[in-house]
Amino acid sequence: MKTIITRVILLGLLLFTISIKAIVQEVKVKAVSNEFSSGNTTAIDIEIQRDMNVEIVPWEGANVKIVYQYNPGWYKELSDAIFSDLGFNMVQSGSAEKITVGSMPLKYFRVNRPPSSSQSDYIVIDGKKYFRGPEKTESQADNFPTEIVRLSDYPVIDEKKNYKGPEKTEARADNFPREKVTFYIPRSKKLILKLYYNGSITIAENLIEADITTSFGGSTLKAKSIQKLSLKAYYPRASFDTIGEAFIDVMGGQLFIKKITKLNAQSRYASVQINSAEEVNLISSQSDVYVIEQIGTLTGSQKFGVCRINVLNKDINMEESSDIVIKNIMPGAGILKIKSTQVTLNLPVSNLKNYSLSVNGSGSTLQLTEDIRKGTVSGGSAGNEPAPVKFGGPGSVKFTSNVGDINGSHTVFDINCLSCNISFK
Repeated sequence: MKTIITRVILLGLLLFTISIKAIVQEVKVKAVSNEFSSGNTTAIDIEIQRDMNVEIVPWEGANVKIVYQYNPGWYKELSDAIFSDLGFNMVQSGSAEKITVGSMPLKYFRVNRPPSSSQSDYIVIDGKKYFRGPEKTESQADNFPTEIVRLSDYPVIDEKKNYKGPEKTEARADNFPREKVTFYIPRSKKLILKLYYNGSITIAENLIEADITTSFGGSTLKAKSIQKLSLKAYYPRASFDTIGEAFIDVMGGQLFIKKITKLNAQSRYASVQINSAEEVNLISSQSDVYVIEQIGTLTGSQKFGVCRINVLNKDINMEESSDIVIKNIMPGAGILKIKSTQVTLNLPVSNLKNYSLSVNGSGSTLQLTEDIRKGTVSGGSAGNEPAPVKFGGPGSVKFTSNVGDINGSHTVFDINCLSCNISFK
């Protein structure tokens, strides 16, 4: 008896799995497209005003091509719809081709069923639930000729859970996004992109210049190569392969850059990871974490954060710094000029043979190598103690030290850090 029950259960599970696979294979993403000339404009200005995924494909063609993909579980059949009737508006404005993607017209939405039978049937438009009422009014006839709908200001709580088409299942919620738009734009033209809703941006190929703004927290951005980038974002998740020159203004979020020539950054509460950078200028950094594998020059100002560097090749000039932790300072490094208060500085000299130090570490705790102690210049002082005895305790610490041949090329440390923890080991 138990064997028969077990077989029946297994057969039921098998049939259920087959039926789910059949449903998944049955529903496919559909697409409509449009192509037009961008004329003699120098920029393509795209403004996304609704929640969707965006892909930018730079190509050698002179035209702009738009491919709009949608899930038929969310929307009705759009193959015969006029492109401008789907919320796309395209006009030339000055030297730019302006493309605005506004709200999808109400008449194209499918009516969606709620997961609980205790709720009324509804659809969700722009974050609001529209409940089905017992009667249809004249004002609703044009919007839903076959459905009964009345409006409610009740905000949607969980769009992924509640906003489902009749053909959509949990098994493919992530596999079939509601909608995606791909813009094929001339590679030589500047991209101006504004994203006003949560979504993702993918730049698939090399781009000369881009100006990107995201206004909604949690937006994702992936790009290959951009020669010149301006990014303004609120809690983004962004990754770049190669950037020539960039200006970023970010609040929170995470940025990952494989290789960049020059970065100018205004950031707050952000986490920034860079594999390789020739120059990083922190115009204004507050409560950020910068992790840099290899860098040439670091300049600017940072408060209440940390900058971790594996390899420093050239210079540091920080007008005001937070914690700076370096693992390796290479022999080609020039001047390390740091001014700060109540921070930790880790500036190891183990790779250096020729260097000089000028330190004002009043109220600080220092860890010094024997070479530094032996090279202390006559007249230098550590409190009231004669040089070159221990420098480990707090107190007034001002001293200079020369190590190796400083008549030729050598590394210069110019440190003014009050009440700090400083280690040259």
